[in-house]
Amino acid sequence: SIKKFANMMDKPNATREEVVAATIPLRNKYEEFGWHTELEELVGKKEPAEDKDKPAWTAKAKRKAGPAYEALLFEHRLEKMANTIYKNEYELLEEAP
Repeated sequence: SIKKFANMMDKPNATREEVVAATIPLRNKYEEFGWHTELEELVGKKEPAEDKDKPAWTAKAKRKAGPAYEALLFEHRLEKMANTIYKNEYELLEEAP
């Protein structure tokens, strides 16, 4: 959500427009990595959608990332959320009749 993203960016009072604008660099980084985050690149695959598969993926991510895991996980979440917000704000508008 816009509010959650603003809080994660440590800008809880940002306007909707400011938040949406802040998604662009993160979304572009996500695109440059081939729609993978740096953490997903380390693991060698996308974060699984199914809860039953997440513990193994998370364990591998922690092993691969080492001490950088928490920072990479935070960035992973930001990039995923930025991409979703970007799609909702820009791409879905283009598809609307």
